Parts: sequence; structure tokens; C-alpha cells
Amino acid sequence: MNLDFLNNLANNLKENEVVQNFMKEIGEYLENNIQKDETRNISIASRNTIRNKKNEILKKYGNEIETEEIKAEISKMENEVLERQEQKLKEFRKEGHLYRVEEDRENRIFLADTTTNIVLEEVDFPKELLNKAKEGAIFQYKDGQYHFCS
Repeated sequence: MNLDFLNNLANNLKENEVVQNFMKEIGEYLENNIQKDETRNISIASRNTIRNKKNEILKKYGNEIETEEIKAEISKMENEVLERQEQKLKEFRKEGHLYRVEEDRENRIFLADTTTNIVLEEVDFPKELLNKAKEGAIFQYKDGQYHFCS
């Protein structure tokens, strides 16, 4: 993930250690939790995950920094990350393909495309199918939706 804007933002804001620490922390979080393509496993963060982490970090630094400009830049980055993520999800979801549940962690569903063996966390998995989404369960992606097979 290219986080150059964090460096640019930090350079344009006050030369302040708090700002630098804030930028480093949010950048490391996004780098470590959103992009994991190296092993063909793709970890996806939901919009809520990103917002919660952003809010957590902003609370930590409180009034020590000018937060409006930082919030605007983080929101911009958030939207860019989510757009790239949505594109990856569209590429992953293939009409007629079968997907095996590799892992179910607290309603976080990791699916493996049985054709390509690519594993992806499906952040838009239907809530009504969560009770069937146990390790080894098979779903077919058809007509833009997952359907339980076995």
C-alpha cells in the first residue's frame, strides 16, 4: 500500500512529534491489517474496522493535534482503500464458482475459491447464512449472491 500521502500530510502539518506518532500508528495499522497479498491470502478490512481504528487513534491523541485536516486525509485514504478492496472482491467473486469456508472467526468468514485456491475474507457475507458458514462448508456464487451447497 502506498502511504505517501501520510508523509506529505505530516510534512505539511506542524513539525510535531504527536502528529508524527499519529501518522506512523495509523499507517502501520492499515499496512498490517489491510494488505496481505504475499501468501495469496487477502485480508479485507470493513469500513467500520478502519473507522474504529481511526477514532481510537484520534481519541488517543485528543486535542494535541489539529484533527480536522487529519480526519479529512484519513477519510480520503479510507475511501481509496475501500475502493481497491471492492475491486479485489469483485475479481474474487466469480459466477458459478464454489467457495469453501476456510475459517470462521467471530463471524469473520474466510473463503477459498475451490478453482484458484485464493483465500479471501468476505466482508459482505450474508448474515442469514452465517449459521451455515462453518469450516469446510461449500457455497456457490450465483446471480451475485452466495448460496449454501453443503
